[in-house]
Amino acid sequence: MQQNISLQHTLENRADRSSVDVARLLEASIAPNTAKAYGDALRKLFEYLDGQPLTDTTLAGYLAHLYTRGLAPASVTVVVQAIRFWEKLDRRSSSVGPLTSRTLAGIRREGRNRGRG
Repeated sequence: MQQNISLQHTLENRADRSSVDVARLLEASIAPNTAKAYGDALRKLFEYLDGQPLTDTTLAGYLAHLYTRGLAPASVTVVVQAIRFWEKLDRRSSSVGPLTSRTLAGIRREGRNRGRG
Protein backbone atom coordinates (compact mmCIF):
# COMPACT_ATOMS: atom_id res chain seq x y z
CA MET A 1 0.00 0.00 0.00
CA GLN A 2 1.56 3.27 -1.11
CA GLN A 3 1.08 6.06 1.41
CA ASN A 4 0.58 9.49 -0.11
CA ILE A 5 2.98 11.56 1.90
CA SER A 6 2.99 14.75 -0.13
CA LEU A 7 2.47 17.73 2.11
CA GLN A 8 0.71 19.51 -0.75
CA HIS A 9 -1.62 16.54 -1.27
CA THR A 10 -2.57 16.70 2.40
CA LEU A 11 -3.47 20.36 1.96
CA GLU A 12 -5.57 19.75 -1.13
CA ASN A 13 -7.60 16.96 0.46
CA ARG A 14 -8.93 19.03 3.35
CA ALA A 15 -12.72 19.19 3.47
CA ASP A 16 -13.22 22.59 5.06
CA ARG A 17 -11.52 25.92 4.44
CA SER A 18 -10.27 26.47 7.99
CA SER A 19 -8.49 23.12 7.88
CA VAL A 20 -6.87 24.10 4.59
CA ASP A 21 -5.71 27.37 6.12
CA VAL A 22 -4.26 25.66 9.19
CA ALA A 23 -2.53 22.99 7.11
CA ARG A 24 -1.13 25.61 4.71
CA LEU A 25 0.23 27.65 7.61
CA LEU A 26 1.69 24.55 9.23
CA GLU A 27 3.50 23.72 6.02
CA ALA A 28 4.66 27.33 5.68
CA SER A 29 6.10 27.13 9.19
CA ILE A 30 9.01 25.01 7.97
CA ALA A 31 11.78 25.91 5.54
CA PRO A 32 11.72 24.44 2.02
CA ASN A 33 14.80 22.34 2.77
CA THR A 34 13.11 20.97 5.89
CA ALA A 35 10.00 20.08 3.87
CA LYS A 36 12.22 18.26 1.37
CA ALA A 37 14.10 16.41 4.12
CA TYR A 38 10.81 15.38 5.75
CA GLY A 39 9.38 14.22 2.43
CA ASP A 40 12.50 12.17 1.68
CA ALA A 41 12.47 10.66 5.17
CA LEU A 42 8.79 9.70 4.89
CA ARG A 43 9.20 8.23 1.40
CA LYS A 44 12.09 6.02 2.57
CA LEU A 45 10.17 4.96 5.69
CA PHE A 46 7.12 3.85 3.70
CA GLU A 47 9.33 2.06 1.18
CA TYR A 48 10.92 0.18 4.09
CA LEU A 49 7.53 -0.65 5.61
CA ASP A 50 6.36 -2.06 2.25
CA GLY A 51 2.69 -2.03 3.21
CA GLN A 52 3.08 -2.75 6.92
CA PRO A 53 1.17 -0.33 9.13
CA LEU A 54 3.01 2.55 10.74
CA THR A 55 3.00 1.78 14.46
CA ASP A 56 5.21 2.50 17.44
CA THR A 57 6.78 -0.95 16.96
CA THR A 58 7.44 -0.66 13.22
CA LEU A 59 8.79 2.87 13.61
CA ALA A 60 11.17 1.82 16.40
CA GLY A 61 12.35 -1.07 14.22
CA TYR A 62 13.01 1.28 11.32
CA LEU A 63 15.01 3.65 13.52
CA ALA A 64 17.13 0.73 14.76
CA HIS A 65 17.61 -0.35 11.13
CA LEU A 66 18.86 3.11 10.15
CA TYR A 67 21.20 3.30 13.11
CA THR A 68 22.73 -0.12 12.49
CA ARG A 69 23.32 0.94 8.87
CA GLY A 70 25.53 3.76 10.14
CA LEU A 71 23.27 6.82 10.26
CA ALA A 72 24.08 9.38 12.92
CA PRO A 73 21.55 10.05 15.69
CA ALA A 74 20.72 13.45 14.19
CA SER A 75 19.80 11.82 10.87
CA VAL A 76 17.63 9.22 12.60
CA THR A 77 15.92 11.98 14.59
CA VAL A 78 14.81 13.66 11.35
CA VAL A 79 12.58 10.63 10.68
CA VAL A 80 10.77 11.09 13.99
CA GLN A 81 10.41 14.82 13.40
CA ALA A 82 9.02 14.15 9.92
CA ILE A 83 6.50 11.62 11.25
CA ARG A 84 5.34 13.98 13.98
CA PHE A 85 4.91 16.84 11.51
CA TRP A 86 3.12 14.72 8.91
CA GLU A 87 0.76 13.20 11.48
CA LYS A 88 -0.04 16.63 12.89
CA LEU A 89 -0.61 18.02 9.40
CA ASP A 90 -2.83 15.08 8.45
CA ARG A 91 -4.59 14.97 11.85
CA ARG A 92 -3.47 11.41 12.55
CA SER A 93 -2.87 9.96 15.97
CA SER A 94 0.81 9.73 16.83
CA SER A 95 2.78 6.63 15.88
CA VAL A 96 5.61 7.86 18.08
CA GLY A 97 5.06 6.00 21.31
CA PRO A 98 7.19 4.81 24.22
CA LEU A 99 9.07 2.18 22.21
CA THR A 100 10.09 4.69 19.54
CA SER A 101 11.01 7.30 22.15
CA ARG A 102 13.18 4.88 24.14
CA THR A 103 14.79 3.51 20.97
CA LEU A 104 15.68 7.03 19.89
CA ALA A 105 17.06 7.80 23.36
CA GLY A 106 19.27 4.70 23.12
CA ILE A 107 20.45 5.71 19.66
CA ARG A 108 21.37 9.17 20.90
CA ARG A 109 23.18 7.82 23.94
CA GLU A 110 25.08 5.10 22.12
CA GLY A 111 25.79 7.22 19.07
CA ARG A 112 27.12 10.33 20.79
CA ASN A 113 30.51 9.98 19.15
CA ARG A 114 29.27 8.75 15.79
CA GLY A 115 29.23 12.20 14.20
CA ARG A 116 26.94 13.53 11.54
CA GLY A 117 25.56 11.67 8.56
